[in-house]
Amino acid sequence: MLDPTQTLQITDYINHFRAQNQAPPLVHDPNIANVSQKYAEKLLQENKDKSPVILKHSGNPAFGENLAFFQGFGNNKLQLLQEAVRLWYEEIKDYNFNQPGFSEQTGHFTALVWKSSSRFGIGIAIDPKTTRTFIVMNLAPPGNVMGRFRENVLPPVK
Repeated sequence: MLDPTQTLQITDYINHFRAQNQAPPLVHDPNIANVSQKYAEKLLQENKDKSPVILKHSGNPAFGENLAFFQGFGNNKLQLLQEAVRLWYEEIKDYNFNQPGFSEQTGHFTALVWKSSSRFGIGIAIDPKTTRTFIVMNLAPPGNVMGRFRENVLPPVK
């Protein structure tokens, strides 16, 4: 779990990226964070001795969900969370604002900046021996809804 300072810092970091695409700020929701944390820990347990790592979504219909996996990047929670958010946002380079819609290459980005999502929680689980790190971010209401991309994934502000 994150401490209150880390929670504030990651919330501000996420909202910085959302603002670039005209999306209102997300509010951190402790209940969603708890769900996210539990699933991050479950992924860590399920992948304890697996190679390659298997990253699969929880399938919880209440949330949109972004996942990330790192290994060998240390155990600084805030830095790892920020790196995941930054990489999700970088998918903007492959998003076509003239033909809005879902693609596997841009789904993390579109979920991150989805305008009608208003609450989020994020969880992180790290194996101290291997530095395997699983990050789960859940958003509500969920984004990436077919037919709703044009009004929810807005172009960056110049």
